[in-house]
Amino acid sequence: MVNDLKELGAILNLLEVKGFGPVKFKTFFKAYKSFQKVFDMTKEELESEFKLKKEVVSQILERKPKLEYFEHEAHKIIEKTNLNQVKIITFFEQDYPKTLFESSHSVPILYVKGNLSTLNKLKSCAVVGTRKPDEWAIENGKIAVKKLVNDGFCIVSGLAMGLDAIAHKTALDNSGDTIAVLGCGIDVDYPKENLILKNEIIKHGIIISEYPPGTKVQDFALKKRNKIIVGLSNYVLIVQTSEKGGTMNSYIAAKEQKKPIGVLIPFQDNTEAYSGNLKIKNDQKAEIIAFANGHEVKFPFK
Repeated sequence: MVNDLKELGAILNLLEVKGFGPVKFKTFFKAYKSFQKVFDMTKEELESEFKLKKEVVSQILERKPKLEYFEHEAHKIIEKTNLNQVKIITFFEQDYPKTLFESSHSVPILYVKGNLSTLNKLKSCAVVGTRKPDEWAIENGKIAVKKLVNDGFCIVSGLAMGLDAIAHKTALDNSGDTIAVLGCGIDVDYPKENLILKNEIIKHGIIISEYPPGTKVQDFALKKRNKIIVGLSNYVLIVQTSEKGGTMNSYIAAKEQKKPIGVLIPFQDNTEAYSGNLKIKNDQKAEIIAFANGHEVKFPFK
């Protein structure tokens, strides 16, 4: 499908429509197996058949003349991905991760580099936490990841400094599979401190982004990538976070996607550094599994 410039162009065009998100993309794909079809529909069809809001319909109709422009953009992106040995995966490909497709954040395009077989491992667990972990979190995070790898889980994280990097490295050190989700283009080295780790993941695992090569780092993209991290995973493990930490975005995404959440609760009284963990543990509206340390981490695979 990546060679079908018209379909890829239609996706790129629709990605700029405000209010046309992952759920709508999946709805149209299931109905028509084509995104060009969206631009062939009338105002009445878009509003009545797919219950799109009037402002969303107006945007789609206004963007129809831009189809040729986005077809050219698709061609440029394919050239750039080929140059960087990056593969484009859309809903049309069998390689598209099944766990992500079934989630509520199944973005229509993924840019990937590495071992494609890693994308559809039967069991996967997101392991996330603060960029500045304490010694307890580092030690128990490593223990937890090693246990998960031994239990056959692929480790998913965001290649950030701190616990994300520890999760990826521990998985690799134990001959496990790992997926790194980026909040920028795959060819953008962020954070630079993790460049060596990034290259190791490309050799033995896979890196993913929903953004085309060349896309610079932006705060909103770093937050948004948490939804993909969660979407790729059967479970989410929170190692350490304060209540105001960025890791809480992964917790929120897990709740939205109804994924079971594991959380480490250390014995020591360190309420500030682990205030997010404690809040998650007490959440009555999510499926929470609390662990006293890394040795206890175990998820029943459903």
